[in-house]
Amino acid sequence: MSTPTSPRTGRLLPARAAWLRAHAWAHRGPVRAAVTKVVLTLVGVVVIVAGIAMLVLPGPGLVAIVMGLAVLAAEWDWAKALLHRARIRLEAARAATLPRNASWGRRAAVAGSAAALGAASWVFSAVLMGASPAVVTQAWTSLVSLGG
Repeated sequence: MSTPTSPRTGRLLPARAAWLRAHAWAHRGPVRAAVTKVVLTLVGVVVIVAGIAMLVLPGPGLVAIVMGLAVLAAEWDWAKALLHRARIRLEAARAATLPRNASWGRRAAVAGSAAALGAASWVFSAVLMGASPAVVTQAWTSLVSLGG
């Protein structure tokens, strides 16, 4: 995996440079490295468990699971490999759904489908949380009036 550098200057990107400094500091001694590994492992597992809970509760479950894996990837190679495989599969799905040379109509259809899915999930979650159909209709009318 290549180190991200600025295309203009060829130097390390600021975030990457800061990460490398923090990683070097955390692994300066054996005790500090062990404590760092334990803390990052616990934080990563807690975030993943919270993400799994958010799959059935309100909240961004998949985002939390990926964030937990990213925390674990800081110390564990298997998590880094899992994130890499997920990135490759997501890129393949994106390319299959919306290739770079897709027509304007196909792009509009995908955007419209995504908007419809988002609106349907919003209405469904509002009803699940106990909102009456009248409240959902009024909120939907207000939301649509904002757009145009």
